[in-house]
Amino acid sequence: MNLSPEDLLRVLKEIEVALGRLPTIRNGPRTLDLDILLYGRDIVSTENLSIPHISMLERGFVLEPLAEYVHFSRD
Repeated sequence: MNLSPEDLLRVLKEIEVALGRLPTIRNGPRTLDLDILLYGRDIVSTENLSIPHISMLERGFVLEPLAEYVHFSRD
C-alpha cells in the first residue's frame, strides 16, 4: 500500500484514537504519539505536517535507532 504523506498522517491519527489517545493541548503530554520522521527524501511543509519532523534532531530517542537503521541498511 502506498500512501501520500497526508494519508499516512491520517492513518496514524486514526491508530492513535483507536488505541485510546485523547485530545489534549497541542504538544502536551499524551499516552501515544505516532509521528512521521522521514518520507523517503521528500520534504513536506504544510499547516499539519512537516517532514522531516521538525524536532527529530533534538531527540536522542529518535536519533539512536535512526543511526542504527542507517548503519545496517548500508551493509
